[in-house]
Amino acid sequence: MSQAQDPLQSLLAFQEALTAGVIQPLQSPLYPDLITFHDDADGSPRFTYALMEGNVVKAIAVYFLDKAVGNTPCFDIGYAVAERYRQQGNAHAVVEKSLAQLKHETRGKVHKLFVEAIVPNSNIASQKVAARGLSTPPTEIVDGVSGRPSQQYLRLIEV
Repeated sequence: MSQAQDPLQSLLAFQEALTAGVIQPLQSPLYPDLITFHDDADGSPRFTYALMEGNVVKAIAVYFLDKAVGNTPCFDIGYAVAERYRQQGNAHAVVEKSLAQLKHETRGKVHKLFVEAIVPNSNIASQKVAARGLSTPPTEIVDGVSGRPSQQYLRLIEV
């Protein structure tokens, strides 16, 4: 995520705002366990998708639109799973469902878009999620934000 916020911190902040009634997310028309919330973060459109169990956020996927690959919009994705919901397939589920929801929401506005995940080499679990949901093989890079050796996963999505 180029917005330099830890996805787990985004999950915790989203849960807090949701519980306090500060935000009013919408129900996904595609998935009964997914809610959506769109806003701006530092001038960039942000699309947040939360996988829910009752009023509890199990997992979150956050997309920032802040660049393009050629003339094609490119969303950076960050995702996280609440600790008690880890190792249950929730990271893959929130990425898969949020990608379908993002595609649904952008239909008619763009013909294609890119989704990019930058995952540190040390985060093997997240690399498995990105490889399954975005692309394989990844490209080895040095993350421009953290300066850490990372893997870049990039997927072109036809809308």
